[in-house]
Amino acid sequence: MNSLFSLFALLSSIALVMAACVTQPTVNLATPPASVFHSDLSEAVQFIAVHLPKQVPLRDMVDAKVIPVDLFFNEHSAEEAAASKNLQTNLIAALALANPDAKFSPLSTQNIQTAQWVTIASYASVKANEAGKSGQWLRLKVALIEVKTGTVKAQVTTHVNADQFNTAPTRFFRNAPIYLTDTSHQDRNAVLAGQRRPLGDSLRVRAAMTEAAAAFEAERWAEAEQRFQNVLALSPNHTGALSGLYQILWITGRKAEAEKAFVRLSSASVEAGSLSVKLLFKLGSTDFVDEGDLAQQYQIWLRAMAQTVTEKKVCLNVNGHASASGSDDYNQRLSLARANRIVSRMQQTVAMSKGVLMANGKGITEMLVGTGTNDAVDSIDRRVEFVVTACQ
Repeated sequence: MNSLFSLFALLSSIALVMAACVTQPTVNLATPPASVFHSDLSEAVQFIAVHLPKQVPLRDMVDAKVIPVDLFFNEHSAEEAAASKNLQTNLIAALALANPDAKFSPLSTQNIQTAQWVTIASYASVKANEAGKSGQWLRLKVALIEVKTGTVKAQVTTHVNADQFNTAPTRFFRNAPIYLTDTSHQDRNAVLAGQRRPLGDSLRVRAAMTEAAAAFEAERWAEAEQRFQNVLALSPNHTGALSGLYQILWITGRKAEAEKAFVRLSSASVEAGSLSVKLLFKLGSTDFVDEGDLAQQYQIWLRAMAQTVTEKKVCLNVNGHASASGSDDYNQRLSLARANRIVSRMQQTVAMSKGVLMANGKGITEMLVGTGTNDAVDSIDRRVEFVVTACQ
């Protein structure tokens, strides 16, 4: 009897162990610390390269073949910074060093065709009270994403001293007439926030845009123009490609064609429901910034937008915004004055019915950056936004 009892106990133990083997996860996801702060950018990159792969089996990364790595983009404005390319290069090198059996490469129109996973990365300025630590910090988010489903396979969030990262936008983004916060940008942010969104088509267009912007940065104007046209063949109303075409036409002296391109750009944006134009104001003023030929370009932009509104028979809320300098009451009045200035200028270019344009002051209630640095970093907070609304 004792021997039978012992045998039964042994079999029960084996069954329990086998059950445990079945029900336990096959991968122990190593979650990195929630908030880590780095005074050196190379330390932050190394932290990401070490902790990101720990969350997935190495075999899965190897089976994924080449894993494209996208450029770091501004979470708020979709801009890419002067430091984005170097950061991408350094991250790829660090990932390769930490995981020699896996292959990482810059996102391209070639490797995205067969990619199973992709690495997406963003940065954002955060205030000390948001970071929970004194000083100026940038939050870096990096995630391994399954392309087909948009599922996050692994993610790391960390912080780096803002002095270590040149957040000045590249020439393409700095001179773009609008903020390119389109559906592609929204999808990337959503996926980084944990929402599942298939990214295959979006990433193919994204890769084409990256290569077009690279040609633009190298001032290979004819090549860049053709590459932006290639993007439009994939996505006919792509605001980034239309913005690129406008810039090239303006730079190469084809002003009449540039104005037509901006009309097309404003039309595509209005159809999408929003148009965040970079009408930049002097600090604490309703006067436009006095830089280069911006005044001439602003005149074209306002005329094109007025033309679009008239042709499409839509109404717009013209929302003025302010950055975090001065009192709340002052910024509220300033943002409304800026909106009224734009409404007045547009009404001077094209005859419109009353109520087509409605000026609103948002003050600092809808800041996207909120640092109050009053430079290129938070210029989006001093924007004027055009939101399509039902006509009364």
